[in-house]
Amino acid sequence: MTTATEYLESVAPEFTGDARIDAFLEIAALQMDSGKWGNVYTLAVAYLAAHLLTESADDGGASATLAGALTAKHAGDLSESYATPSGGTVTRDDALLSTTKYGRAFCRLRNSRAARAPRTIRPGI
Repeated sequence: MTTATEYLESVAPEFTGDARIDAFLEIAALQMDSGKWGNVYTLAVAYLAAHLLTESADDGGASATLAGALTAKHAGDLSESYATPSGGTVTRDDALLSTTKYGRAFCRLRNSRAARAPRTIRPGI
């Protein structure tokens, strides 16, 4: 079975050997319920930890914003425009997760059928 560390180093090789990996994996795991994630729990922990590591590497998360992708940039008088999330309501947590590719992968995994814990189906229900 693949460990969270092995997954993290596979999906985010820039953090291989980073002394903070274990701490961030623990922080990510504390925010998740393994029973709700089924067999993709370990991978989800790795994606969330990679997201958190990326945010901390930027500037400690101090400049994290809820802006989408850059859609326009002007040099004179400096102006930038950002896309807003589409497709319905986006929670603040999802908006923050969308700031890194690892957070977006975490959301895709969470929203997939693979992230559903197995259930027993009983006759008559």
